[in-house]
Amino acid sequence: MPLAAAAYSNNPQQCLSNIQYSQYGHQEYYYVGLYRQYTIKCDSLNDTCSGFTAVDCAFHMIIISFKGITNPKQFYQGWNYTEMVPFVIGGKVNKQIFDAFNDIWIKSGMRDDVYTLRNKLSDLYRFTVVGHSTGGAMASLAAATLVSTGITTQDNIFLTTYGQPRTGDKVFADAFTNAFVNNLFLINRTQNL
Repeated sequence: MPLAAAAYSNNPQQCLSNIQYSQYGHQEYYYVGLYRQYTIKCDSLNDTCSGFTAVDCAFHMIIISFKGITNPKQFYQGWNYTEMVPFVIGGKVNKQIFDAFNDIWIKSGMRDDVYTLRNKLSDLYRFTVVGHSTGGAMASLAAATLVSTGITTQDNIFLTTYGQPRTGDKVFADAFTNAFVNNLFLINRTQNL
């Protein structure tokens, strides 16, 4: 959860520096280093999209985190549940979420940095992708994109979402679930993909 919460901060490293783990009954801090924070105006969500990439050297993780919407009332007034676009793994996803994902993934440079991190770090590093609310929906698109583009394999990625809204249709949800069945950590199971 701290990884998702840090995406809301103007200084994610401050949040990342407070992450602890328990080992043998002792609370210990370990270092998660921010690689880069991304912030861009997302017209499709009528909000600012934000996220970050980070590296956890202790547990060999490349971390990708997405922030959700900051003004739910404004967002849901303009939300279009029916406008869907095809997605690479199959099925269709919500166009507003897809556009917001592309804004932060491509336009802000997150994708290029993920490639850089993957190339710099050994194959021992796994991906952890997290997000809250619409950030959770973007995290699910990121996880699917990482696997479908060959950046990593489905066995090398972990996804955790909190309060993720419905991201796609049943065909997308089925394709997603089949691809990631062993690695899904969807905290809010009452929401549909």
